[in-house]
Amino acid sequence: MAYGDRVTTFEDSEKESEYGYVRKDMKHWPLIAPLSSYGRGRDEPGPRYNNFIGGSNLTDVIITGKNGTINGQGQVWWDKFHAKELKFIRGHLLELLYSDNIIISNVTFVNAPYWNLHPTYCTNVTISGVTIPAPVNSPNTDGIGPESSSRVKVEDCYIISSDDCVAVKSGWDEYDISEMSDDICDVRAEDSVAINTESGIRVKTLGAIAGVLLSNELVAAALFTHAINHKQIRMLSL
Repeated sequence: MAYGDRVTTFEDSEKESEYGYVRKDMKHWPLIAPLSSYGRGRDEPGPRYNNFIGGSNLTDVIITGKNGTINGQGQVWWDKFHAKELKFIRGHLLELLYSDNIIISNVTFVNAPYWNLHPTYCTNVTISGVTIPAPVNSPNTDGIGPESSSRVKVEDCYIISSDDCVAVKSGWDEYDISEMSDDICDVRAEDSVAINTESGIRVKTLGAIAGVLLSNELVAAALFTHAINHKQIRMLSL
């Protein structure tokens, strides 16, 4: 990962004292264009900060490990977000675009600057055995958010999030409500457990919802939220 004219590894970053180098050089963090379906920055006009890990137009991507950890060092980003010091929207911990045949397995993702896993315009994605223990006071650290993608499977994952744990998104076309510009179809959730959460599984769309099946869901003090046509229809299950 490059910061200015310096290249660092995850190990190098861990050795920096109290985010010193990252904080000092935030202005040198690379910028990238908004997503093509968005047309502009999601929260702020213009570009967005680059993702911690990202790729585009890839085939046969495998990110796996024996529960190894990828640390996005998000605290500095959260602090600057709360202080309103960021000029652009934060980058995601991992974002893959226009890619096919993706496997992400047996990895722990911690301290995401923004969303954790964001496959977008992708096909044939498997996310398995992933752990995401995001602090409940960290802003917008969604767990897994497949967007405008097809044939996505999420299984055997453990997620704690301040926002959505799993959010199926359908793109954004500058409406105030986020990532809801198209239809959501053929979604199946089964054998899931959601505890003390507002959005354990969330389907977001301004268009139609079709073929959504919830099967054998254990829900304790949680709201399963489906956002349809600018309205939030909440189904409380106990």
